[in-house]
Amino acid sequence: MKLAQAVCTDEGKLKDLQHRMWMRILQNGLAPVPPRDEADQLAVDILAVAMLIEQVAVNDGADAALAAVKLASGQGIDPALADSVLQLGGALVFWAALGLGQRSKN
Repeated sequence: MKLAQAVCTDEGKLKDLQHRMWMRILQNGLAPVPPRDEADQLAVDILAVAMLIEQVAVNDGADAALAAVKLASGQGIDPALADSVLQLGGALVFWAALGLGQRSKN
């Protein structure tokens, strides 16, 4: 949700975005539903980058996850969203939310 807060500062829109993200999480594993509008597309994009980060960070560490985001920027991940992730990636709380309290894998 920190990523959603970083890309959406309007409180009303943020609540809608968070709702859409939860709906997409609940629909995970079902047949994909195309995004209905711009807000729904943003929810899809945020979840996609979050899943990429989590998968790479768990297997290869936080630095590798940030490198994966940088590599995917403009190729499946919106560059503005990737920039937000890369800025947040320097914060310990970002990695603590993923269960990684440090930037590098031990």
